[in-house]
Parts: sequence; C-alpha cells; structure tokens
Amino acid sequence: MRAAAWLAGSALLLACAGGPAPRDHFYRIETPTPAPPALAAPVFPGTVEVDRFRADALTGGIQIVQRQTTGSSELEPYAYHQWADPPTILLQTRLVDFLRETRAAPLVVTPELRAHSEFLVLGRIGKLEHQTAGDAPLAVVEIELVVSRQSDRAILLQRVYREERPAAGPSVAEAVDAASAAVSAIFTRFLADAETQIPR
Repeated sequence: MRAAAWLAGSALLLACAGGPAPRDHFYRIETPTPAPPALAAPVFPGTVEVDRFRADALTGGIQIVQRQTTGSSELEPYAYHQWADPPTILLQTRLVDFLRETRAAPLVVTPELRAHSEFLVLGRIGKLEHQTAGDAPLAVVEIELVVSRQSDRAILLQRVYREERPAAGPSVAEAVDAASAAVSAIFTRFLADAETQIPR
C-alpha cells in the first residue's frame, strides 16, 4: 500500500512539473467579402442549392493537415490545431455566403431548407493543407466544383481549381489566413467561369 501511494504521489509530482497540457486551437476559413460584380442580371437565373462538400477521411476531418516534405505522399494532422467545423461544412458555408454577397443568384440555399432549386452546386476538396517544407510555408487548396441543372441533371460546369498562397510565417494561424485567401481566389474564379457557362 505504501509503495502504491508513493508511486501515485510521484506520478502527480511529475505531472505538475511538466507544466500545463497544450491547449486546442480552433480555426475557420474566413473569406473576405468581395464587391458585388457589375452584372446586368444574376449569374444564376434561379435558386441555387449548395450541397455539403465531399473530401477524403483525412482532409475532411477537423484536424488541420500538414505536409512536411515537398513531393511526399505522407500527410500528418496537427495534434492541437483543428477546424471549428469539418472542412466539408466550412467550405459549403463560405460558398453560400460568397454567392449571396456577390448576388450571384436570386436565392442561395442549403439542402436542409428543402427548397425547390434550379441549380445544384457540388464541391469536392482535393487538398486543404499546410506545406511546411523549405523556407516558404504554403497553404495549398484544391477544390472541384460542379454545377448541374436540376430539371434534367445536365452538367453545366465542372472544373478543378487549385491555388497556392505563401503564409506570412510558420504558424498554423498564418497558414489558415493563407488558405482563406486561396479559397476566396477559387470562389472568384468559379463565379467568373459560371458567368460564361451558365445559360441565362
């Protein structure tokens, strides 16, 4: 009994000497509000439904992903740096906000509203990672976006967009800022493509 009590006390002392446990950090993708495009009419002549994005198990998880070696296939999640929501939801929400703020459609909804819509936007996240190799850390974002017409399921637009943005420094917070800029650039390119591809 004495030995057990001594071991328990020693473990407690060692735990206290080690300092506080690392705290979790949570982040969102914050796309800046763009100026509404100067259009005579909305890009989408009807209600747009934006579905929840798809991703693989690692990229779609809440832990932020890093790639430590350029060209390596190995990805590693950060232990204490996490997204506030899974990226599949974060990017869906950001795209809905973007389309509303730019007035790209008369109405932009999500499937939960069960509203009738003329167009469906699907997204798949290929990459959302912090590349830490070398002296210039990067945020790399790759998203496939597809627009279909609900009446006949015709594919009107299908593109894979990739953006790389240098981070201002080595921290995860700076990488998230760079990722936000990359996402904003992708959504801007997507809207420009939709303007030429969506029949009105």
